[in-house]
Amino acid sequence: NFAGYNCGQCKFGWIGPNCDQRKAPVVRKNIHSLTPEELQEFLNVLELAKTTTHPDYVIATQHWLGLLGPNGTEPQIANISVYDFFVWQHYYSVRDTLLGPGRPFKAIDFSHKGPAFITWHRYHLLSLERELQRLTGNENFAIPYWNFATGQNECDVCTDSLLGGRNPDNPSLISNQSRFSRWGVVCNSLDDYNRLVTLCNGTREGSIQRGIMERGNMSLPTMNDVRSCLGIRDFDSAPYFTNSSFSFRNALEGYEKPDGELDESVNNLHNLVHSLLNGTSALSHSAANDPIFLVLHAFTDAIFEEWMIRFVPSNATFPDEMAPIGHNRDYNMVPFFPPITNEEMYVTSGQLGYSYAAALDG
Repeated sequence: NFAGYNCGQCKFGWIGPNCDQRKAPVVRKNIHSLTPEELQEFLNVLELAKTTTHPDYVIATQHWLGLLGPNGTEPQIANISVYDFFVWQHYYSVRDTLLGPGRPFKAIDFSHKGPAFITWHRYHLLSLERELQRLTGNENFAIPYWNFATGQNECDVCTDSLLGGRNPDNPSLISNQSRFSRWGVVCNSLDDYNRLVTLCNGTREGSIQRGIMERGNMSLPTMNDVRSCLGIRDFDSAPYFTNSSFSFRNALEGYEKPDGELDESVNNLHNLVHSLLNGTSALSHSAANDPIFLVLHAFTDAIFEEWMIRFVPSNATFPDEMAPIGHNRDYNMVPFFPPITNEEMYVTSGQLGYSYAAALDG
């Protein structure tokens, strides 16, 4: 049960010197039901994560051909903050595969458009949650979730007391009254990286952009949408892609109607929220820069958790072949290290050391 880059930690859900004791689950709560102290702890530790150099990991800043530098003896790596490492991982999972200058191959996405969408983001969030626990010194700290299924056309976490309101002078930016207005984004210039045949190097590339709810008469998903999605029995269905029908994963990700019916024009649940937030959140390679990403994906994971409890699926319900690269059951999720398979995340959250204070069983 040991884990971590040097086997110096326990796998999620385990504690003790020998990692053989079950950890009491931390509880992820609705961000609107946090106490003032819990909310401040969450906002403060995000700030700390944004400004603290990651103690364990560095990032590669060059494509593999140039990774060891011009003379092959200087690894092209850089330090990065705890939060920006989280952003870099998401960027790397969706970035174009570079075949050479001007030759990006765009058909590979390790974390979306397939079964691993759910397991990849579950591990991603868990990894950051552990880092935030280390930074706070509070092993019971848990990332809150945002129940985005309000059916409204406004974002109720986009306030200065939560994750940042709108800047009155420039509506695409966050209000100066919010600490998040000072956050820089990283890994935003995909076309430049492709042209230069390089990787995101973690330097600041502007500020978080939001164009909250500027999509005419579109509104956020509803709880009926969530309930419909939770009624789909099959985790996924062939071809395990955006055109799968009656697939719980595809409905939750947002490429089919919440009831599982395939409709090419559909944009729902997870995808709909990202596109309505607009700006940084609407770009998959950059979306994790906006702290709303955490609470949005915590709720997406909470919906998956309710589905797991409802249907108690066997491992065999997660495809072991024919899914896109990186998405089969026993494939490692890119770019996590040490390697971890999708199958290891296809379990109930209690086995991974967390639970939800969410009522989705209506």
